[in-house]
Amino acid sequence: MKFWLRLAIVTAILLAAGCVRPPQGQIYSGTYYYMFKFSSFKPDGISENWCLSGNMDKAKASENGKPMPWGLTRVVIRGQLSPPGHYKCVYAFKRVLTVYKVVDVKILKK
Repeated sequence: MKFWLRLAIVTAILLAAGCVRPPQGQIYSGTYYYMFKFSSFKPDGISENWCLSGNMDKAKASENGKPMPWGLTRVVIRGQLSPPGHYKCVYAFKRVLTVYKVVDVKILKK
């Protein structure tokens, strides 16, 4: 009886673990502009700027190992795009891109 109970518990744990996956999102590339607490993302091929949500520290230019408070970088990021709306900064952005991972960064300006 103990064997079947243990087997059932282990099976339930493995099934539950298989169902939980981190969000995948899509790949986006474009220009990331940041200055102190303000930032925006201009995706390639689209004539609008998006607000970013998530950790973008890896996308910032650094000097002596410390992130610069302003800069312009070319980024490739994985994330999830919000539906159209009015977001942040006096509703200036039509969309928010929730960033899951910074894939690639090229510094344009420090």
